[in-house]
Amino acid sequence: MNGRTQRAERSDIGQFLTPVAIARFMASMFAPNQFDHVRILDAGAGAGVLFSAYVETLASEGRRPISIEVVAYENDSDILPELNQTMTHCEAACGKVGIAFHGEVRGEDFVAAAIAQTALVGVNEERMMIL
Repeated sequence: MNGRTQRAERSDIGQFLTPVAIARFMASMFAPNQFDHVRILDAGAGAGVLFSAYVETLASEGRRPISIEVVAYENDSDILPELNQTMTHCEAACGKVGIAFHGEVRGEDFVAAAIAQTALVGVNEERMMIL
């Protein structure tokens, strides 16, 4: 399968992979870190380019967090090996600068998982207002 066919198939399922340069630009737009512990949820992670760019930014800032936690959802099983590699890369990059890193890849659809979780535990009315 050529690149054009893969892009067309990804487009058909609503999957658009962010170029690294765009991801780095987006990560640079966050305010400087002010937190000791940073938690990132990537609801449609793809290969993990967006969260990886932000982790890279956090690791290179003057005020680094003590820890970073990433939970990445991706329901395309073909891209999960690359996503796992990205998590490993982030863990290594954080380790080099003394940041504790925990990454979790969830090979499922974020929305479907959230609906199932809500059905299991119910909905807190106060939380619904925040969302």
